[in-house]
Formats: sequence, C-alpha cells, structure tokens
Amino acid sequence: MSVTTNQKNRFSKRVLNVEGSKAAEMAARAGDLVKAGHTDVISLAVGEPGFNSPQKVKEAAKMAIDHNLTQYTPVDGIVELKYAIIQRYQRDYDLTFLNQEVCVTTGAKHSLYNLFNCILNPGDEVIFFSPFWTSYPDMIKLAHGVPVCVETTHHNYFQPQKEQLEAKLSPRTRIFILNTPHNPTGATYSKETLEMIASVLKDYPDVWVLSDDIYDMLYWSVRPQMLIEVAPELKSRYAIVNGVSKSYAMAGWRIGYIIAPQDMITMLKRYQSQSMSCACSISQYAAIQALALPRNGLLTQLDIYQKRVDFCYQELIKIKGVSCLLPQSTFYLFPYVQPIIERMGFESDMDFCLHLLESKHLAVMPGSAFGAEGYIRLSCADEISVLGEAIWRLAAFTNTSAKSTESTKII
Repeated sequence: MSVTTNQKNRFSKRVLNVEGSKAAEMAARAGDLVKAGHTDVISLAVGEPGFNSPQKVKEAAKMAIDHNLTQYTPVDGIVELKYAIIQRYQRDYDLTFLNQEVCVTTGAKHSLYNLFNCILNPGDEVIFFSPFWTSYPDMIKLAHGVPVCVETTHHNYFQPQKEQLEAKLSPRTRIFILNTPHNPTGATYSKETLEMIASVLKDYPDVWVLSDDIYDMLYWSVRPQMLIEVAPELKSRYAIVNGVSKSYAMAGWRIGYIIAPQDMITMLKRYQSQSMSCACSISQYAAIQALALPRNGLLTQLDIYQKRVDFCYQELIKIKGVSCLLPQSTFYLFPYVQPIIERMGFESDMDFCLHLLESKHLAVMPGSAFGAEGYIRLSCADEISVLGEAIWRLAAFTNTSAKSTESTKII
C-alpha cells in the first residue's frame, strides 16, 4: 500500500500498516457492478449464512424492545445469556464452565480482537495455519503483534505437520490460533493432529491457545473434536471464541463470546469497559433463544448445506485443472486452480478473480487473501439454482484465454 508523506503524519502507523477486509472489498466490487446496472451479478465471496434467523430469535428481540430492555448491560453480558452459553457447552460437549469464565462481545471477530489486545505486547508472535481466515494477520498487527504462518495444503488434507509447527514456535510466541471447522477450507483436524498439537505445546507453557470455533455446529458427519477435549490440561491457557453468526444465521445481530480462565475474563472486562462497553442488549436477549436450540433443531439447515456443498463439489471437479477436497463441515469449498491460472496466463489468483468478476459477473475470493496462492474460495450457502449458474460461469470462464480478457476493464 502506497502512503503519502501527508498520510504518514496524519494517521497512526498501526492503521497504515493494515489492509481492509478482502471479503468486504470483493463484495463491494460486486456491488459496484450491480449499481452500474448489471442485475445478473452472483457473489460467492462473503461467508453469509444461507438462511434467515430463527423465528424464536426474532420474537425474543421484539419482546425485549416491548419490555424496554434497551439499557446498558453488564460489560461481560447479561447473566441469562452467559447461563445459556454455559448450558450449550454442557449439552453439546459435556464441558463445565462458570459464569466468571464467560464474556459476551459484539461478534467472534471482536472476541479475537479483545484477546489479542489483552495478551500481546509489541513484537509478540501469533501462530496460525494457512490457509487462514483473512482477518487474522491484520488484527494481530493492530495489537502490535507479529503474525507467523504455518503452511498446510490440500495434498495432506490441510492437516498441519509437526516439523513445520515446531519450526515456527519460538520464545516470542504468545498465542496459537486453532480454527476448526476451518474457514476457508471446510476441513477439520483429526484426533491425531490435535494430539500432535497438544504434545508440541507442552514445551511452550506460556503460549495461549485461542480456539476459533465459530463454525462448530456446521458439520454433518462426525462431530469435530476440540483441542481442550483431547488435552484438558491446557484449560488454564485456553480461550474458546464463538458466536451466533454462522450456526444460527445471526450474522447481523453481532453477538459473540469468549470462554476463558477467570483471570483472563477479568482483563477482558477491563479492556472492553474502555472500548465498546457492552454488546447490544436486544441482540443479547435474542441470542439466548438461539443458544437454547438443540443441534437437532438445525438438522434441516445442515442437510441443505451438505447438499449445496456436495453439488458444487461434483460440478467443480468436472472442470479441467481443478483439484478440490470435499469437506464435511462449513459451507465453503477451497479448490486449487493454479494450473488454470497459469494456463490462462494470469499473474495471480487475484488477477484471475477480478477478470472472472468483470467478464462473467461472478465474485469469488482469491486464495491469496487467505495466505494460499493458487486457490479460490466459494461460499456454497446460496440456493442450488444460483450455485449451478455460478459454477457454469466459472467453467465457461476457464475455457477462455487470458488474451480474450486482456481488454477487460478491472474495476
């Protein structure tokens, strides 16, 4: 990013050192095409759930408004919501937590940001696996930390290797992030992988584990295990980050939460009290109803997600040059398309995606936004009729040549 002298003096180095959300940028580009009169634009770029919020959630929000529950709440969330979170983990994982080990935030992203700021000092390192959720590196930089990436690929089903993880850990490592089920790949980590991670972390007792579990309900095979289930001895330095955005189709309600040791929650409350005070009271009361839903109440949605992911997978692997794994969780596919990028003569996966958007009015995310050049991410949360048209456009695009798109204006 180029920065003028005036900007260097006008804004902080911290904010000038980060980029905006790539998913938001791609969505905005697609929106610009719509504003220009192109009504046929399809966007598979944003991880937006494919359903409306549950009716009980909406009714609870209306009731909260009618009962004037619109005042400030405790910084760490209303007692009823914290209890619902505790009950959810008791019901779904047989894990027991205390009220003092829960803090409510304005979304899982905010939870991570708070944790980074409560743990990191300038120069401290944070380890995570690539492909990674696109916001990790810049959020870490905003907290004066140093992002450190451990590469995984589709060749080993995105399972991290012990030697690579050990090579990146250092005395400066303060946080290890684990995201499962995984965005952008839809992968989950095997018990053997989790045991390997736990074994490696034993030699680094000062490293916090942040478990980003925002997709933990969106699976349709065997329930993915949590690291803390495999290694309960990590509990004293383990923080669960979750929310209601994905599993309960409540992305815009902005409710997340952190489950962590009591001393960490004390620090989070202190930090949050001086930043955003508390989450929206109406959304908190609505989230209680979502968290009370047993997983079997989501089976209809999960069955539809599985059908949509399977459909896209079957259509994708028909395209010459595509390599793709079939996940058993989330609503994403992360195909490897580097052979196509090279054959078409594009310089990068971003170049490929921009030409795809302009020429076929189809928005997908480049793998480089997730630290994995040569891949693309597709969100399969939309209806099958839309997804079918999207894959058809992608296939048609790959049958062209770069020369035929050279004159295309990239927005």
